[in-house]
Amino acid sequence: MAVILRIIPKEPVSFYTRAIKSYYFSTKDYVPSTTVRGSLLEAYLRKTSMEDLYKKMDSFYVSPAFPVSSAPAHPFLPAISRKSDDFAEEPNSLQIKSLKEDLQRMLDEIKEKISKDQYPKPKPGTVVKLTDSNSTPYKYKSIKFNSIINMHVAINRTHGSAEAGMLYVYEYKEMGDLWAIASEDLGVNEAYIGKSRYKGAGKVEVKKVKDYKMSYPKDGDWAYCLSPCLDRFLDKTFFEYDEALGKEEMYNSWFTYKDLMGRKPLLKVMSPGSIVKVKKIYDLDQLKPAGLNFMIKINDLRSFLLGVQ
Repeated sequence: MAVILRIIPKEPVSFYTRAIKSYYFSTKDYVPSTTVRGSLLEAYLRKTSMEDLYKKMDSFYVSPAFPVSSAPAHPFLPAISRKSDDFAEEPNSLQIKSLKEDLQRMLDEIKEKISKDQYPKPKPGTVVKLTDSNSTPYKYKSIKFNSIINMHVAINRTHGSAEAGMLYVYEYKEMGDLWAIASEDLGVNEAYIGKSRYKGAGKVEVKKVKDYKMSYPKDGDWAYCLSPCLDRFLDKTFFEYDEALGKEEMYNSWFTYKDLMGRKPLLKVMSPGSIVKVKKIYDLDQLKPAGLNFMIKINDLRSFLLGVQ
């Protein structure tokens, strides 16, 4: 039995930054799983011992953290037009029988109901918020965080003045409440996410919302990737699949699982929001501590989001 966590930012957060010269900016509209997991385990260590922490590290996992009532859009939840921030989803959208035929039919239906002048455009992976769960198709809106730009400078300890060439610019995100699925409640009430925690950034409050039973796909099911998904790594196969629809991205993060601890591989993975027709499942839990393979069986995103809030 997993749990649903509510993560409430008390300060702006800088996370998953990419550097262009001395400018560091955030590249995601959600907090990656490994960032959330690291912050919770660090907070857990402050209230317990290193021995207890090691016991948790093999099994504790947490999904990416998304704004409340939001998650990555899947291909059957398209934008109503190519440049629109409005998205729509038909009930039971992921009850797929024929991928190509069902997708075409769904796009035609949404065009007829909502956007007769323009054709709907799938944008899998875009973080969308459920805004209307009663009328059909269900309505969503893409999410963007507000940004704060701060300057930082390194101080020369000898002279007590600014170090030449060491002026940096960081982008911080103003985020509302977030949700995530965790393997257990560590009893952590406060944590720090991301960089600059000593400069008034990154502080969050953590609350357990409820217990939650994840709906794992079975062989032959279509499944939804809440996190990046990886079917094979080294000599281990985690699942086999017949078809997949979505996007690919490069996974570049620290592994913190048993003998892979401390390594930083660069892997091609299926992006969050991708859907996969599973052929055979072997082990979906083994890479969850590394932020991978949160693969869930859902009827549509609306019913899933209502269940995790």
